[in-house]
Amino acid sequence: PADPQLSEYVHLIARQTGYRTSVQEIVASVSAYDLLIYRWGYRPVAPSLVTLFASIFLHGGLAHLAGNMLFLWIYGDNVERRLGSFAYLLWYLATGVAATLTHALVFSSSDVPLVGASGAISGLFGAWLVDRVGRLRRRRTRREVVRVVAAEKQLRNSVSELEREVALWESRAELAIRRGDDPLAHHAQEVGLHEAP
Repeated sequence: PADPQLSEYVHLIARQTGYRTSVQEIVASVSAYDLLIYRWGYRPVAPSLVTLFASIFLHGGLAHLAGNMLFLWIYGDNVERRLGSFAYLLWYLATGVAATLTHALVFSSSDVPLVGASGAISGLFGAWLVDRVGRLRRRRTRREVVRVVAAEKQLRNSVSELEREVALWESRAELAIRRGDDPLAHHAQEVGLHEAP
């Protein structure tokens, strides 16, 4: 490919698939969004201050975006009301950057772009939880403590279930890649978005 960004992306995908997929097949399956993610996602082997912040606002798909928006809707406005808009924005960015850099420390040799606001959303949930527990301690209301603990347990169960779903999808995607299939097309077929050819 003549485009250097496309060329880098194609080589990354070829490495990820163990060079079992031809360049032509990879190029044919690349979307403009794939290249957008590759360009603006944070890659630990090619760190950039711009991608560090840009990656927090990108997502791997609609389900990823919807999950983050759900948690943002549930906890975000409460935290913003407590902190104020400017402090809220700073907290969101700081926890998103911290999560991204933590990922980069663990996977320092990865060339796969990291995208998503999950780290920032987790930071907002942490702020909400600290605030909530602090207020409960001041009130010493046993009933509310039980409710918060139950909500936290339910959230942990939901997150665990989501992590299991993501792991299942990742394993299916890896299997599809090994077979030479397009994992996104395979997943779309499974959930009924596209009919089998």
